[in-house]
Amino acid sequence: MTVILKNGFLKQQQATPLSDTGRLVKILVVNLMPNKLETERQFAELFSQLTVDVQVTFARMASHHSKHISEADFNHADYVALEDLQNSYFDGLVVTGAPVEELDFETVDYWSEFKALLDWRETHVRESIFECWAAQAGLYADFGIQKHVLPSKLFGVYRCQINAETKLTAGFDALSMPQSRHSTLTKIDDPEVDVLASDPEAGPVVMHAVKTRSTYISGHH
Repeated sequence: MTVILKNGFLKQQQATPLSDTGRLVKILVVNLMPNKLETERQFAELFSQLTVDVQVTFARMASHHSKHISEADFNHADYVALEDLQNSYFDGLVVTGAPVEELDFETVDYWSEFKALLDWRETHVRESIFECWAAQAGLYADFGIQKHVLPSKLFGVYRCQINAETKLTAGFDALSMPQSRHSTLTKIDDPEVDVLASDPEAGPVVMHAVKTRSTYISGHH
């Protein structure tokens, strides 16, 4: 279906803007990855496979000073920040991973802004997905679940077992999930967090919490 890009680096490369073809599912993607353009393209390709039209807005953490992209480039791509979204509402929120897994959460320069995003999510977003580092950060901010830094990088595609059958896992006998990270989660005992898929080595892989209307995925799309 049609993917309508509201902003972003990829939008600047389009010869003509995409038009609205009907009711849109509005998605906000907080792009924390250094390779912004490549990440945008990956999401656009994924959303194009849906059976509904999707309007995508890309956002960033304004309190983070990127080593890879200048403020001028961000302005050119029209990336929004949380302060620009106070009166906006979305069907879905996706927060990507970031290469900060070995840092304590509180030492990440945009940690306060990340927590403010989660507070804003409660009243402005229907459902949320957190990926990789963002999954660990979201579980820590939402439920106080701590991550653990690994002695060596977890890397590969892991065949995960399904722990609970929900709308998200229905039809899966197992789930193959790419992992590339330096930290992990151990067993989750919080009754408000359901572990839907896990692996003995990769740990909890897909988690969901009704309370926060959020899915936390430790791997990559």
